[in-house]
Parts: sequence; structure tokens; C-alpha cells
Amino acid sequence: MLTVLLTGCGGGQSDEEKIAEVIETSATSTDPQDCPRLTTLAYREQTQHAEVSDAKRLCREDARETENDPTSVEVSGVRIKGDKATADVAYIGGIFDGQTMAVALVKRNDAWKMDEVTGFSRFDRARLVRAMSASLSMGPGAFRPEVATCLEGVFAELPRPKLEEIVIGDSVVPFEELVVGCT
Repeated sequence: MLTVLLTGCGGGQSDEEKIAEVIETSATSTDPQDCPRLTTLAYREQTQHAEVSDAKRLCREDARETENDPTSVEVSGVRIKGDKATADVAYIGGIFDGQTMAVALVKRNDAWKMDEVTGFSRFDRARLVRAMSASLSMGPGAFRPEVATCLEGVFAELPRPKLEEIVIGDSVVPFEELVVGCT
């Protein structure tokens, strides 16, 4: 409501408000056009675990897949330095429910875009492992139950840096290595 009032009175949105809006829309939108509008190619490569050629297509397709999406996010700790910013994003619902992620944004052509997930600001291993396990068992790419159970056990025992690499790293290879070990 405040944003609408400020915009309507000519006050415009602050950069902090624009950043929060970009993050919230990026996390919850089902519009495939929002993906390239709100994210950089680097962000799409990281979050889609894809090469440049597939990152844009996969990001647009993922917008329509909502089973692991949050119902909402809470943005806090916005810090701006020129054309770069960071923020903490607390997820409510979805695969990252209960987690808070640190994200980096960049300003391009006067528009803020998500650029990278840099790590966990708040990490709840048990919730993350449960959510990851559930996501492995559903949808078109679901694993056989015994493989999903094996992966859940591995996730529960992995050192935090390795689990973070699997979740927010820009390569699918570490995850694929675990799958091979569980098959």
C-alpha cells in the first residue's frame, strides 16, 4: 500500500523498495516473462544449474512449475553500494521454507535484477533435508523411492559447505555424484 501511495504522489519507490519488489516477484511469480526481466544470466545459470544455452529456457519453464515455490518471502537487510546490492530473503513455504538466503543484485539500465545466491543467512538443516527429500519423490523427474531415501540420508550427513554447494552451487555435478552413489 505504501508503495502505491508513494508512486501515485510522484514520490517514486526507493531503491530498497524496488529491490524488495524484484526479490518478492522473482520468488513467487508464475509469469515466464519475469524470469529474464528480474534476473541476470548468471543468476539463471546458478539457479537452473544450466549452461548459457539452456538457462533462459529452463528459467521460463520453471516459472510454471510451482510445487517447490514459496508462498511468500520476507526481504530484510538490504544494503546498497552503487549499482550493487545485497539482501536477506526468508522463505515461507516451498523447498526453502524456514531458510534465509543471502542474495546479490545488480542495477542494469536503472532496473534491479537478481544476480546470485551467495549463501545461507539462516540455515535449518532438518527442514531443508525434509523438503529436498520430498521434492525428489514427486514430479516428472521423481527418483525411485529407494534412491530418494538414500539421498535423504546422505543430505542429513553432509557437511554444511557440501550441502550448500549442492543447493546453491552453479553445477549439478556434486548432486549427480551423490545420485550415482545411491543407485
